[in-house]
Amino acid sequence: MKTVGNLISQNLNMGILGLAIVIIKKLLQGLKSKVKTRL
Repeated sequence: MKTVGNLISQNLNMGILGLAIVIIKKLLQGLKSKVKTRL
């Protein structure tokens, strides 16, 4: 069985990863729109 600390740290890591993915996706979308306006 996992300890509460392990579960909490796993949830935090997943949350941080999720946030990073969302931010990266938004940045990529912004870059794509900038490229489209330039073309």
